[in-house]
Amino acid sequence: MTDGVLTTASDPAAHTFISSDKSLMVGTTKRSDSYTLIFDQKTVSGTSYSTADLQGTWQTHCLVAGGNWIGWIHAVSVIDNSGNCTSSTLVKSDGNSGTSSGGTSIVSSSGVITMNGVATYNGFLSVDKTLMTSNMTTDGGGGMLSIVQKVVVGTTYSIADLKGTWQLHDILVGSENWTEHGIMTIDASGNGTISNMVKDDGGAFNNPGTKALSISQDGIVTFGTDFHGFLSADKKLVIGTKGDDSGHAYSLVALQKMP
Repeated sequence: MTDGVLTTASDPAAHTFISSDKSLMVGTTKRSDSYTLIFDQKTVSGTSYSTADLQGTWQTHCLVAGGNWIGWIHAVSVIDNSGNCTSSTLVKSDGNSGTSSGGTSIVSSSGVITMNGVATYNGFLSVDKTLMTSNMTTDGGGGMLSIVQKVVVGTTYSIADLKGTWQLHDILVGSENWTEHGIMTIDASGNGTISNMVKDDGGAFNNPGTKALSISQDGIVTFGTDFHGFLSADKKLVIGTKGDDSGHAYSLVALQKMP
């Protein structure tokens, strides 16, 4: 392991980065012709959880593939202390938007999240209670990966928060299917230069160059035509969704800040 980057000799396509607080590993790999975006959250003995830990406002980013609908979703989700969720400002890659009920979630004493009436739903709440990852099978038969970040009241953001070097991992589904990883270096003005991009088959490809990023005072990160992301309260993790230029492939993207 070098600078937080983990590789595996037996799986040359695998590439993972461990966060500076050692609590989250994000990576990409290809196994048996399946493309995988990895989110591994650390469990800490002695941490206690309850459903009330979910109470608050959360930024939700999802990717759906494999069924009768493929695309991304992002929304603002509000959860009460009983786990009841309502998602507003919901936007889908097909242009639909609106408000929806997200059901009722339950958190076990060990941090595992389940959802009433959805047998395939499985999630986990981070030790600091600010990050939920989950997967489930949708009504259309596809798989959904959801990354949900808590909005911490009182946190303010500026473009300076993005300055630095970030590990980039993402998965692309739709008309094209692959995973990729690389580096994004962002300057004080928000110009992000992407480099060292490698696809799941180990091959390098032309880097997409420099992107002009923006961030709102409430942490919403945007660039290009449709990237929508959120910067965590500790300013070290951006989760977002994006389409490709053709409009027929969809990505879930993770940026982790390097020390």
